[in-house]
Amino acid sequence: MLCAMKGSAMFLSRQRWSFLCSVLAVAAACSSTTEPAVIPTPSPDGSTPLPDGEAPDPDTGVAADVDIDAGADETCGEYARLECGRNRDCFVAFLDWTYGSYDACLAESKQNCAVWSSLAGSSLTAGKLLSCSRAYASAGCDAQGPFPECQFAPGALSNGGGCLLNDQCASGHCRREGANECGACADKLPEGAACSRATECQSGRCSSGLCEPILKEGEACTLSSDCLRNLICNEGSCQKIALVGEGQACGGATLCEAYMSCANGTCAKDVAVDIGQRCGRLDNGTFALCRLGDCDAVSICVVRQPGGAGCSDTGTCAGTGVCNEGICRPLSSEVCEVPPRQVAPHALRDLLDRAALPARP
Repeated sequence: MLCAMKGSAMFLSRQRWSFLCSVLAVAAACSSTTEPAVIPTPSPDGSTPLPDGEAPDPDTGVAADVDIDAGADETCGEYARLECGRNRDCFVAFLDWTYGSYDACLAESKQNCAVWSSLAGSSLTAGKLLSCSRAYASAGCDAQGPFPECQFAPGALSNGGGCLLNDQCASGHCRREGANECGACADKLPEGAACSRATECQSGRCSSGLCEPILKEGEACTLSSDCLRNLICNEGSCQKIALVGEGQACGGATLCEAYMSCANGTCAKDVAVDIGQRCGRLDNGTFALCRLGDCDAVSICVVRQPGGAGCSDTGTCAGTGVCNEGICRPLSSEVCEVPPRQVAPHALRDLLDRAALPARP
């Protein structure tokens, strides 16, 4: 579940969020009368009302002329075109908030692909990224993955190795703490073990400091994050989500599609606003995302931090920068080779990582 995630999403690096939202297993969106909607997906380790997308670029369709085994530069270029074309045509709000423009998306996505596919021990290749992107592009905006082309595979790094993605780790888990986007490969914890975050647990649920079984449909609950994916905790039990579009009635387990909010019982589009403007939940019940910025603790849009500047719980790094030990560092294959020495707890990180869990049966 990803309810309560849009505000929290501002704390996740946008290159990871882009991959989560637009490539790997776009599943159901979620919203409620109190929480806005975003797109829950597995990690690879999965203004005014926003305008409709521009006319599709003929070069952003499903390409058949780029061989999966072509050079990384060519493969990553095609991945970026599919990724950004899908964002533009299907998730305009995300493209506007994250990149500001289609061209900026192309540049950042291509760099992400090049680095992700060159990380130590990673099972995530440029060819796999392109194959996954093609699967989603072929299926259209309403694709309900995951697809076989996007299947997760563990990496080669042993526990303790520095990591950026789960795909690098033999355990399949890159454990991150605090605001750090770098982490260390580690085993997930069994039921009954002490935990601080849901992603530490094999079950995907950390309740009252212990790993607990994830809740299934019909079971009693207090939080939606304790329920299986695509279920919501409504009226005290885990219930199936029903998605509706703009102008349709919402509430309870009937939620709005991505980048819409349930405002006074009706789904309405969220908005993008500029630096210095108010962000977060608006008086009309919709949600304001910061264009090329982050929403700070007092609900004002602030600029993302440049390379070399300090990063904090209330901001992410500009461009493809990675927050490591409190500093925004350039994205490179070496940026997370050494795991963070010490990090502070980050309450929102658990919610973000909860969204990155692979879909469960």
